Amino acid sequence: CKMDKSLESSGIQVDLIENINKYLKSEETGLEGFFTGQILCIVALICWYLMVAKEVSHALALHRGVMAVPRGATKLDTRENPFTQVTHYRLRAVALRRKIASGFLLLYRLLAAALLLYVGTSFLVYTVNVTELILNAVALGIILDIDDLLFDALATTPGRHLVHQLDPLFMPGMPRIRGADAKSVFMSIFIP
Repeated sequence: CKMDKSLESSGIQVDLIENINKYLKSEETGLEGFFTGQILCIVALICWYLMVAKEVSHALALHRGVMAVPRGATKLDTRENPFTQVTHYRLRAVALRRKIASGFLLLYRLLAAALLLYVGTSFLVYTVNVTELILNAVALGIILDIDDLLFDALATTPGRHLVHQLDPLFMPGMPRIRGADAKSVFMSIFIP
């Protein structure tokens, strides 16, 4: 077809070959030849893995915090800041069924993170156009923020107030391996 786009059946193939050549930059030399589509894809994948690892870390931290609260009838203590006159809440006890629900929520979030990791990796790896690669990487980041958007849009005002004014949960220390906590060692091993 000699790269003639007027031929109907070869136009798509010519566009694909042009995109692959832009992606690979095989004729470029020097520093510009180093920054190819493959390098951009690796950077996008690393950013994607780190975003998913952050989500997993938040899920584990929430579960650890809930499990560290003493078991009993769910009880919230309130206190008012005398300077700002804002009511703050502290979780004093959590019922067993809520702790079990926290475990199921953790499993759901871990499964969702694993699925997103697999699908997102495939989504980025099979993108040939460099512009689309950048847009796809940003789109994947937005997918991880959907839960925050839904909470801000759909939660009731008292519910949002409670979540924003809740005191941080006590977090028991993680076991340490030569000065590094177990979570950071685990994440360093499993993030490619």
